[in-house]
Amino acid sequence: MMKLARSFKVFGRVICHWLLFFICLNSFTLFAQNYPTRHFTMRDGLPSMAIRCIYKDKRGLMWIGTDAGLCSFDGKSFRIFKPSEGMAANQIWAITEDEQGNLWFGSYGEGLYKYDGRHFKQFTKKDGIVDDRIRVLCWSKNFHCLIVGCQVGVSTIKGNTITSSTEETFNQTNGYTVTGLADAGKFIYITTFGIVNPLRFYPDKNKFVSLNDNGKSYPKTSFSIFITSKGDTIFSKDFSGIRILKKDGIIQNDSMGQVFGISEDKRGDLWLASWSYQGRKMREGVFRYDGKSFSNYKEAFGIIDKEIWTVFCDREQDILWVGTLTEGLFKVPFSCITNYSPLYFGLEKQKINDVFLDLNQTLWISGNRELIRMKPNDSFSFIRKQTMISSFRQFWNDRNKRNYWPLEPDLETALSPKENHVRLSESY
Repeated sequence: MMKLARSFKVFGRVICHWLLFFICLNSFTLFAQNYPTRHFTMRDGLPSMAIRCIYKDKRGLMWIGTDAGLCSFDGKSFRIFKPSEGMAANQIWAITEDEQGNLWFGSYGEGLYKYDGRHFKQFTKKDGIVDDRIRVLCWSKNFHCLIVGCQVGVSTIKGNTITSSTEETFNQTNGYTVTGLADAGKFIYITTFGIVNPLRFYPDKNKFVSLNDNGKSYPKTSFSIFITSKGDTIFSKDFSGIRILKKDGIIQNDSMGQVFGISEDKRGDLWLASWSYQGRKMREGVFRYDGKSFSNYKEAFGIIDKEIWTVFCDREQDILWVGTLTEGLFKVPFSCITNYSPLYFGLEKQKINDVFLDLNQTLWISGNRELIRMKPNDSFSFIRKQTMISSFRQFWNDRNKRNYWPLEPDLETALSPKENHVRLSESY
C-alpha cells in the first residue's frame, strides 16, 4: 500500500507538470482586468432599476435618485423614503447639498424638495419655480445660491427668494431644456437642448449670455458640462463625444455616445457615462480618460445595459459608482485594485493567458513567451518558455516516460509485492 501511495504521488506530480506545460503553450480566454464590481438591484433594496443620480453628502451617506423614488445607502443597506415621511416624488433626477448641510432633490414632474435631516419641504411652480420638471441642480459657492435647471428654464433660490428666467430666454418651443450646470466661479455654465448653447449665467443679475458664437473653442451644441480640479472644462457634444477646453489647447473625442454623467476620481482621471439605446449607433459605455487616452470599461465592469446614465466618483473611498436605466447600480472599489502594466515587468507588450495563486501566495502569470513568478511583496522573476520546455523534457526523460496507475482491488490482492510494483509500469 505504501508503494501504491507513492505511485499516486508521482502520478499527481506528472499531472501538475502537464498542466503547467499546457498553460504555457496554450491560450485561454481571460479578461484583461478583473474588477470586483458589486451590482445592486431591487433585490438588494433599490426602489427601481432606473438610476438617475448618485450623490455623497458631507456626512458620508450615499443618496441615489431613481425613477421610483429616493433612497440612501449607508454601506450595508438601502433606505427608501416614503410619502409618509414627506418625500412623495417618484422620479428623482438631481441631488446637491448647500453650505448649511441641507440636501436638495430635483424631481422630474413634482418639483423641488429640501431636506434638513428631519423634514422635507416641497417647492413647485406655485412657489415660483419655473417648472416642476427638474433635470439638474447646482449649488454655487461663489453666489451662495441654488441653481435649478428645469425642462423649461432656470430658477435661482437664495435664502427665501426665488428668481426664474423669462420665456424670452428659455422658450419651450425651441427646446431650451436645461441639461447641464457647472459653477465656474464668476458665472454658471449652462448647457441645453437649444440652439443658444452653451450659456454663461450670472445669478446676481439673472443675466444669460450665449457662447455658441463666441470663438471656435465652444461646441455648437452641448448636452452636459463639467469643470475639473485642474480648471479644464468638458462639454459633451450633442449626440456623440466630448470636447475638453484646456489652457494649452483643445481635446476632442467622438468615439463615445451621448455623455450624460461626468466625474473625476482621486487621481484626476475622468469617468464618463456614455448613453445609447436600441436603434441608435451611438457607442455606449463607461469611459475613462487618464489625460492621454480614452478607454471603455463597460465590459470590464460587467455592464450589459446600453443606457448608462450617470457616474459618481467617491474620492475619499476611491470608489466609482455607475447608474444605469435597466440594470440598477454598480459599485467599483479601486482601493483594492493595483494595475500592473507590461512596462512594470519590463515588457513592451504582454498577452496574459492565465494566472494562478499558489499556497505560498505566489502569483504565476502565464504569457505567450514567459511565465512570471510574482511574490506577495510585488517582486518578480521570469521563467522563459524555452527553459520550461527543456525542463519538462528533462523531467520526462528522468522518469523514463513511466506512468503509474492504481490497481483494481482484486488484481492488487492476486499479485505479489514485487509484481505489484512493476505490474502497471506502462511506457508511452
